[in-house]
Amino acid sequence: DGVIRRTLNMAALKHPELATDQNAATAFKLAMAITSQGLNVEDNIKVADRVYTDYKKLNKFPLFGSGDSIAVMKKSFKRANAMIERMGMDDFRQFLETPYSVRDLTAATGEKISGELKDEMVLGSAVFGPKIGLGFYSNLNGNFEPVTMDMWFMRLIGRITGQLRSFDEK
Repeated sequence: DGVIRRTLNMAALKHPELATDQNAATAFKLAMAITSQGLNVEDNIKVADRVYTDYKKLNKFPLFGSGDSIAVMKKSFKRANAMIERMGMDDFRQFLETPYSVRDLTAATGEKISGELKDEMVLGSAVFGPKIGLGFYSNLNGNFEPVTMDMWFMRLIGRITGQLRSFDEK
């Protein structure tokens, strides 16, 4: 929590609106979550800053990606832009943090929510997937109930179980 707060405070030195504008903070956090796929922390912050800088200029996310997950990142930014256009940024921000059953979220958005049972309660951000939307985006907002099960998490589990290679290859 402290590391995330310090990182966001440092980003606010370059982008002062992040400290006072909830919609700007949401856009930055979503950019950070979406660009986190397969990138180390330093690269993730650099790419997220580039995406957010373009977002401020264009008033929408650039269809941009980096690393091995370029296509997935572009698809997520396209989804975010469509939802913001349809809802407006205030409602989009609230949507991301609102609990829904998977069934209701699927019905409301038409998006397939993977990895959860139909009656499981998730946040709207789950439309961006279990790692990005439900896990990391929630964590960036101070909600640590959903665990971000990413490559680093799986490597930790591999070290604990003595199966580092088998987890890395999946």
